[in-house]
Amino acid sequence: GETLKLAELKNAGKLKALIMTGCLPQRYADELAKEMPEVDAFLGPDQIPAIVHVIGELHVFAKEVISVVI
Repeated sequence: GETLKLAELKNAGKLKALIMTGCLPQRYADELAKEMPEVDAFLGPDQIPAIVHVIGELHVFAKEVISVVI
């Protein structure tokens, strides 16, 4: 769904980074990383407070964040 659309935008150079959050990436991070190399980081619900740090590590600035879907 939505993540695949965002992955296409990243592949087209329209997104600098893609972070996937939620229960699914927490449980299946390794499998998802193999299937979706476009995703830069996978965060579980307990890691969402760290999203600001992760965005900084990816060298993306706040003004460049276009969407946060939780």
